[in-house]
Amino acid sequence: MKRKVAAIVLAGCLGTAMLAGCGQSSGTSGSTTSDVSASAEEETGASETASSGETRELTLSIGNPEGSDNWEKYSAFADAVSELSDGTLTVKIYASGTLATDQEALQALMDGTVDFAHVVPSAASGTIQDVAILDMPGVFTYDSVDDETSLIEFEDALHDTLDSIYADYGVKYLAMNQACQAVIITTDEQVTSPDDLQGKAMRTSGQWLGTLLESWGASATSMDMSDLTTGLERNMVQGTLTAYGVVGSNKLYEVAPYITYFNTCNNVASLLMSGDTWDSLTEEQQGWIEEAAEIFMESGPAIGQKFYEQYRTEFEENGAYIYDLSEEEEAAFFEGNAEIYDQIAANCTDKGLELIEEIEAFNAD
Repeated sequence: MKRKVAAIVLAGCLGTAMLAGCGQSSGTSGSTTSDVSASAEEETGASETASSGETRELTLSIGNPEGSDNWEKYSAFADAVSELSDGTLTVKIYASGTLATDQEALQALMDGTVDFAHVVPSAASGTIQDVAILDMPGVFTYDSVDDETSLIEFEDALHDTLDSIYADYGVKYLAMNQACQAVIITTDEQVTSPDDLQGKAMRTSGQWLGTLLESWGASATSMDMSDLTTGLERNMVQGTLTAYGVVGSNKLYEVAPYITYFNTCNNVASLLMSGDTWDSLTEEQQGWIEEAAEIFMESGPAIGQKFYEQYRTEFEENGAYIYDLSEEEEAAFFEGNAEIYDQIAANCTDKGLELIEEIEAFNAD
C-alpha cells in the first residue's frame, strides 16, 4: 500500500507525546494505580524470579493521567497480563509521572526501578540516538481513518531492530503505542502555514522536534510538560507542536484555543520493560508478557478512535478553533524534513541506520 507522508490517524495522543505527558482523576481501570505513598523499595523494581503459582506485582509508569487514552491502552495491557497468567502476574499502573516522568522513564528502566514504562522517543533519543527518527512527524501513516492493521505491520517490520537497539541498554522492547495525530496549538492565532510561526516561542520536548520548529521560523523553547500551562498563560511560549490527546487530557485548549490538525502522526512511542525484570521471569511468564503486548497493540485502534472523536467534540464545545490542514498545506511544513533526517542519521550507529532504512522501505511499499 502506498503511504503518503501524511497520516490519517485514529488515535488519541499517545501523548504523548511530544509533550508526551498528558490532570488527573482518582478512577481506576483494570489492574491500575493505587497508593503511591508506599516505599519505592516495596512498589518498584524487579524482584526475584517468581515460581509457578506465586503472585507477583509489576509496576508500569506513564506520563499521562488516569482516564486518558494511554491510561486505557495500558489498562488493556495490564488486564491481559493478569488474565493470561491467571492472576499470578499483575501490573499496577502509575499515571501522570508519579513513579517516573517521561524524561526519567528510560533511565528508570535501565536502573531496574520500574518494570514497564511508556517511553516517548524525544526522551529516549537523548540517551539512544538510534531511535530519534521515531520522534519525527511523518515516519508512520495510517491508510485510512478505520485502518486497524498498518501500525501492526509497521511494528513487525521494525521489531527486531528495535529489540536489538534497546537490548544494548539493558531494556526489553515489547511493542509500539498507538501513534497519534499531530496538532499545533497557539494562544493567539490559527496556524495554517510555517509563515504563521515566524518569531513565535514554541515549547518543545526534544532536540529534533526543536530543529523542526526552528526550520519553520519558530524559536524552540525546552519546557517540562508540567510547566506548559503556566508558560502559555504567562506568554513565555505561544504554543507547541504535540498530539491532540495531550491537548485534551491536559485541557490545554483552555489557554491555547487555536488548534491546527495535521494528517501525519505525531511520533511513535513504545512499551518497554526493564531488562532485569524480563530476565527474572520464567520462559512461560515471558510468553504471557509478549502475548499481552500483542493484545495491547490490537486494542489500540478502537481506543484511539474513541478518544479522537471525544476530544474533537470537547474542543468544539469549549470554544476552541479547529483547522484541518490539506495535504498541500501540510507538505509545506515538511519540505525540509529530508535534511533533518540526514542530521539524525549522522548521529546513528549501524543499527540506527538500519532502522531508518526499514522505515523508508515500509513507507515506499
